[in-house]
Amino acid sequence: MQSQLSMIVDSIHTQAQELDYETALYFDTGREHRLHKALSFVASACDGARRLDGTGFNKFDTQRGKQLVEMRAEQWKEKDIRDAEHLVVKYRKQIELLGTLDEQLQGRT
Repeated sequence: MQSQLSMIVDSIHTQAQELDYETALYFDTGREHRLHKALSFVASACDGARRLDGTGFNKFDTQRGKQLVEMRAEQWKEKDIRDAEHLVVKYRKQIELLGTLDEQLQGRT
């Protein structure tokens, strides 16, 4: 027998699938979606490595990072997932900072 909490989570997940992609990203806890959201934080601060300001992707990662963010997580192939994991590890400090700021702006902390 399915627990009440499990049924609620399933219901939310089903509703999220019916909503637009951005809303579904918020509800989905899949690995690819978490990676996508993390890279989105870095991409949002990226100026194409024009300034040495310590934010966004460096000049070597800008093209690939933004390419991954422009794709939907569901479209990623295994290589895309590996590249995303590598970038998330590399930019983890920025992601942590930008993620915390995002939560504060949305009133979740």
